[in-house]
Amino acid sequence: ALCYYFGAGSHWHGILLLAMVSGAILLAEILRVRADQQLAHWAERNGVVSEEEEAADFENFLSLAGIAVSASFLAALIFVAMARHTSSKVHERLLQKLVAVPAAHFDTLPAGIVLNHFSKDLDSLDTLFPQLYMDLAQDLALLLGVLVVVIWATPPAALGILPVLCCFCGIRIFFSKTARQSKRLDSASRSAVVAALAEGLEGLATVRAQGQSKWLTSMFSKLLDRNGKAF
Repeated sequence: ALCYYFGAGSHWHGILLLAMVSGAILLAEILRVRADQQLAHWAERNGVVSEEEEAADFENFLSLAGIAVSASFLAALIFVAMARHTSSKVHERLLQKLVAVPAAHFDTLPAGIVLNHFSKDLDSLDTLFPQLYMDLAQDLALLLGVLVVVIWATPPAALGILPVLCCFCGIRIFFSKTARQSKRLDSASRSAVVAALAEGLEGLATVRAQGQSKWLTSMFSKLLDRNGKAF
């Protein structure tokens, strides 16, 4: 799904772009760990070596830190450009598909479903999905760096990592199933809310003429309560 989305419909294009971003994030993490190691080495030698060697240690640390920051900035630039291109392609393809649908299809398709796709769903694709992937990639790189440093400094700690990973994977599988069903319930009930809002605004004059404002408010409140039950 990630490769298809960020490749704007092309799996190989998405794989290439994701590999570039992931590689830049991993490189930045490796350089960050190396910079921390250089900083620890510099602190151990503080006051023992000459001023020239201290200056060289300081320059090495600044060089590694600067390269790490540059790699992070490059990954962010590539990712923003990729997300922007993907978003425009998704909007364009979705609009083309919608315009190509026969007009008779909209007689049976609730307006709330169409509005929901072009509002909440597209907002999730444009904002939440890229942000979540970037956070995931950075957190995984950071976690990998921490594990490598811990195992390198204390090898027996590797024995406790496997049970923790198994527990984490079990919790993640359980949470993913629950969250997926909750999202489906939320999407289905939100379509009814959007459809009721659109139809209420369209027939607002008739509702006021018939004195059904309180009924409309009560019905809308019930739909909102039903939508909130998903979470």
